[in-house]
Amino acid sequence: MSLSLFTLQLKLFLKKPIKLLITLFVPFACTWLLFNLFEETQENLSIPIAIVDEDQSETSAIIIERIKALNEIQVHVVDNEDAERQLLQGKIDSIFVFTEGFEEKLMEEDRDQTILVRRTSNSIAYGIVQELLASEVTRISSNMKAANTVVQYYRSLQPELHPDKVWQDAYLHSDEYWVPEPLMGIDYEWYNVQGKTMEATESQYTANFWRIWSFITVLMVLTSFQWYIRAKEEAIASRLTTTMGGAKVFVLGVGGAHLLLQVVQGLITFILYSVFFETDWSQMGYVIWLTIIAFALGLLLAQWLHNKGSYYVAAFFVSCLFAVLGESFFPISELYSPLEKAAFLSPIGMDENIGLLGWSLLALVIGIWVTRKSGERLD
Repeated sequence: MSLSLFTLQLKLFLKKPIKLLITLFVPFACTWLLFNLFEETQENLSIPIAIVDEDQSETSAIIIERIKALNEIQVHVVDNEDAERQLLQGKIDSIFVFTEGFEEKLMEEDRDQTILVRRTSNSIAYGIVQELLASEVTRISSNMKAANTVVQYYRSLQPELHPDKVWQDAYLHSDEYWVPEPLMGIDYEWYNVQGKTMEATESQYTANFWRIWSFITVLMVLTSFQWYIRAKEEAIASRLTTTMGGAKVFVLGVGGAHLLLQVVQGLITFILYSVFFETDWSQMGYVIWLTIIAFALGLLLAQWLHNKGSYYVAAFFVSCLFAVLGESFFPISELYSPLEKAAFLSPIGMDENIGLLGWSLLALVIGIWVTRKSGERLD
């Protein structure tokens, strides 16, 4: 009986080829468009800042040019008055001031109060720029310290030595260790911004194809239980009690066909994705796992909500909640760090290192159990 309903539902899908094609291919198409849109936005995204160079030295000019060369930063070199005006108008995120005597302090190996930052309460990206500036200042000050050490050593051997050329050669030699990458990794703790210890990290968020697809799939699966809601509204359930197997057979047969359709949709997305990008086969396990988990959650919602309107509202809310916690579209954990742990409450947040067999079997057990319980509830 259950198999007959399963086969019948598949035949009904085939009788509506346009709807079938939309279900199978639209998730990939929408994900692809959103993914490319997010990638293009991130590539064009830059942080506008103002730099005030009170020192007007060669060292400050070098650092400013290096910061200008970064695609992530949009630098405006202006005076104090223009910088303050742009900050108040919201045209820039923050102001960085190279104080007078900046180069001399670095030569003396003193980094305190060399760069000052001005910002408003709306400034959110100054920490990233601060980290980049810290990197460049550390590079130059380390080169200067190395050059000073070499000159002191040579002076102890040859007091009459002219230090300028030795200092320059030692500085350039030290700087070579920073190209193309630093000789060592440094955990920057920056002490010279308004005299306070400040630590900042660069955002690591990038658009993720599978997290975007996950949101679209969860939303599509959760809103695909019209058949279950209709069965309750039209009193089909009461008639099913007179059939062999009762409502369980109905849920297993019709629900199984809908689940298979969504799994096939996920596999088609996986195959199309693998054509354009190199991917790990274990990703297929995540695709199947997420689809079954979403189906189980949809059954739970349809089981307890008896009105179509309230069901769709709840389905949309749950999908958006999972997308936010799973960081489908933006890094919520960077805006509020405690939510980083809450991401594990979302199935969308579990797309890293998922074992094909382990997660798929677990999801299958959950799906079968919820389906059976739903059948009992429908009775």
